[in-house]
Amino acid sequence: MEFKNVKLLILEDQELIAENLRRILEELGARKIWIATSTEKAEALINEVDFDLLLIDINLGEGQKMGTELMLEIHEKSPIPHIYITANADERNIKSASATFPEGFLEKPYTQQSIQASISIALKKIDKQKLTVTLNNRKILIDVNDILYLETDSNYVNLFLENGQKCVERISLKQLLGRLPLDFIQIHKSYVINLNKVQHFTSTHVKLNKQELPVGRNYKKQFKDKMEQILR
Repeated sequence: MEFKNVKLLILEDQELIAENLRRILEELGARKIWIATSTEKAEALINEVDFDLLLIDINLGEGQKMGTELMLEIHEKSPIPHIYITANADERNIKSASATFPEGFLEKPYTQQSIQASISIALKKIDKQKLTVTLNNRKILIDVNDILYLETDSNYVNLFLENGQKCVERISLKQLLGRLPLDFIQIHKSYVINLNKVQHFTSTHVKLNKQELPVGRNYKKQFKDKMEQILR
């Protein structure tokens, strides 16, 4: 994805800081930048524009939501790639922010080099969030966030999408999992799930949409640890 085509939203309550960040991004080649100085303005823009990446200050002004609170609400509806900006990148802040699977953290005071590095890593991750699959004998490009879960079927993998469609790929489950972001996790020898779509889970089963899948004995600890990390 070329940086000049990336649609960016900056959420920063201090306008001078936001404008300085815009200037740096433009020097790096960005051409499509929006600024919000409040969570209300950010929510309105997110409803209007299909952003590729959000730059979210964690600690906003008095009387506003935390940046992490806003992203948790957005994450529940439809996750958007984002980088958190913080003046206090301590372990507690990072743990609480990790629940929304950010593409990274940008610590204040930042430099053009640190911004460039964070954006570059984020865009590589975003590119990985698109997947070419086969639907009705033709190749299409899908957003991986539209995938509920994967199911192995002999030499094929079935991809079950949120809209009810099923795609079939001639590939191993392990190979396909390697192409997906870290919020996809194997819970059984036959199943990989999208953690963003989990509605309910126990030690033996997980529910996504209306589908209930088993958690295999060999995958219980990995699944439990991941869910505990998200819920912290």
